[in-house]
Amino acid sequence: MSRTVPAAWVRVLLTWTLVCVGPQTGVAGVLAAIEPPMVAEAADPPADPVKTEPPADDPVVVVLHDRGSRVRIGGSIVVDRGERVQDVVAILGSVTVRGEVTGSAVAVGGDVRVEDGGSVGDEVVAIGGRITASPHARISGRAEQVAIDFPEIVRIGPDGPDVTFRVLPDWPRVIGALTGLSFFRLGALLVLGLAVAMVFAPTVHRAADRAAAAPVEAFVIGLGLQVVVLPALVATCLALLVSIIGLPLVPVVLVVATGAWLVGFVGAVAAAGRGALRLVGRQEPSLLAGYILGGLPFAVLTLGSRLAWWSRGEMAGWPMTAALAGLVIEGVFWSLGAGALLLAWLRRPDPAAPAVTPPPAPPLPVQL
Repeated sequence: MSRTVPAAWVRVLLTWTLVCVGPQTGVAGVLAAIEPPMVAEAADPPADPVKTEPPADDPVVVVLHDRGSRVRIGGSIVVDRGERVQDVVAILGSVTVRGEVTGSAVAVGGDVRVEDGGSVGDEVVAIGGRITASPHARISGRAEQVAIDFPEIVRIGPDGPDVTFRVLPDWPRVIGALTGLSFFRLGALLVLGLAVAMVFAPTVHRAADRAAAAPVEAFVIGLGLQVVVLPALVATCLALLVSIIGLPLVPVVLVVATGAWLVGFVGAVAAAGRGALRLVGRQEPSLLAGYILGGLPFAVLTLGSRLAWWSRGEMAGWPMTAALAGLVIEGVFWSLGAGALLLAWLRRPDPAAPAVTPPPAPPLPVQL
């Protein structure tokens, strides 16, 4: 016969079980014993770590010494392996990179070589040289070289075609400019010389007579004056430029010195022309005629050479010889005139001395 257990006894039994088992296993243990076990979800296996490897041609630089920028004039620079520098600049020398350059590598008058394992973080520039990079070198910036192959300068850049600059100018234009300048200079010299010969005629006469009487002495003295007086004149002008009071005197000094030199030049040219006129029978040639005739040789040679240059488009051959001859003749006149003017000033006649009159010639005997 079955008996029914009252619900009150069931609650008492459970309470007693919790009290007896709780101190050893705890409530969590009882609940774990009562509840069915939970099946843990299988966790995903850990993913394999991503392996990053540098490219085969990307150099690995091991830095042992970290330094700043390096600049050298008149020598080469080598960045060895294990070195790190910021910028490298070599003037009149080359740059060799075996380590790491974080900035730019520049060589003026030399080459830039980036060897295996070397790296440059910025631009690589070679002026007057070449850029050489090994297959396993790294250049992060632009590589630009300017090769000087006289008479041309070639710019070789990474972007766009090469650009070529010619060192030698356009000779036809230069010759045309020289021809026009020579005509203007000689024309102005002729006009100024005529004006000086008319305004300062007595001084020009004395310089011409002294140049005709002692040409060698006057020429040597004129060369010495050019060596001594011209630097002294430049020093005087510089000294006057320093002071505010002497600044207005600089144009005065230049005008006086140029005018005196021009007077001597006109006298020397006139002496040569008058000598040529005396050879053809003129007894007392005028000063203006002597100046015009004496200036013809160097004027014809100079202008003829310029016209030959302009017509032929070149400066070689006989036009160059004629130009040099005209330049030499004109230079001789400038030196001779400077010395003759100085001699004329030093040996000018004393106005206080009485004029010496030659004694009268004895009368000729009369024949009957």
